[in-house]
Amino acid sequence: MKEEFGVLVSYHQAWMAVEKARENVFGNYALSFEDLRWEGIKVACFLLVEKMGIKSMNVQYKNYLIGLFNRCAYAPNLKTFEELIRKLKRDGCEAVKDFFSDLPCEHWTRVHFKGKRYGEMSSNLAECFNSWIKDERHLPIMVLVDKIRVQLFEQRYCRREDTSRWSHVICPFMDAKLVDAYNSCRTWGVIRSSDDLFEVQSHPSVFVDIGGRTCSCGKWQLNFPYVNAVCVLEKTSRPWTCMLIHITMLAVILTYSMSIYPVPTLWRAEAVASEESIRPPLSKRPSGRHKTQTIPSSGEEIKKITCGRCGQIGSHNRKTCKVLIQL
Repeated sequence: MKEEFGVLVSYHQAWMAVEKARENVFGNYALSFEDLRWEGIKVACFLLVEKMGIKSMNVQYKNYLIGLFNRCAYAPNLKTFEELIRKLKRDGCEAVKDFFSDLPCEHWTRVHFKGKRYGEMSSNLAECFNSWIKDERHLPIMVLVDKIRVQLFEQRYCRREDTSRWSHVICPFMDAKLVDAYNSCRTWGVIRSSDDLFEVQSHPSVFVDIGGRTCSCGKWQLNFPYVNAVCVLEKTSRPWTCMLIHITMLAVILTYSMSIYPVPTLWRAEAVASEESIRPPLSKRPSGRHKTQTIPSSGEEIKKITCGRCGQIGSHNRKTCKVLIQL
């Protein structure tokens, strides 16, 4: 501003001007919530829970307990879980015992969960969605919802185009996993007990029920694919589709077969005096530019990349590189 127009403007004044211009283009943030009554669109909220109860411990010991906690959550059977949870409570002392005092096991462990998790144990989907709408998050609520609708249009169309070119019975991502699992169990033997019951002579030996889609180690019930089940299906020439229907190519094609139809602009009243007003959330939005990148959790590994400008390995790229280059 100073070089082009000779005017010195502070950062906060410049950002306030950006917010005013954005309000003129996209509408007022608070008043946009009133438009929700006319659209009838429900907005999903995602709850992020912070790690609690072990803040006072040193970093190395805390990371050890968090790793042990993750092993408890992913334990494939009850015996393994009981051994790990006993060790966690012993090493974590009273802080960990208090943390587990009102935390039901079925809410955070695989082995106690009554439904099917399909291998998912975290809220990463919320982070993926948050990253997906990163460029639109600053917009008022109605413009934001409309932008999400447009992105869903494009996503479903692109997915339909991709699936139309598939030639496998199973989707390519899972097909690659099947190949890796088969390469791990080539030397194992399979003994048939009945039409659906088998013993896999691995280390240790495992009992597999193809009809019930279960195995004695408990891992097939928790994720797909598992090497014991893959070994039985390969040795007995059973169809791969009997493992899980939702990973077949037909299931994926049906998922994106339905289109989202455009929504025309409807007439709406300018003011509604008889109904209760829809107000913004009570949480106050902080001043200044809002962060768009997720702050990594304690102990989370940050992927290292090579900068195309300076050639150094770190967390920056050519666009954000600040290294002084020698001419």
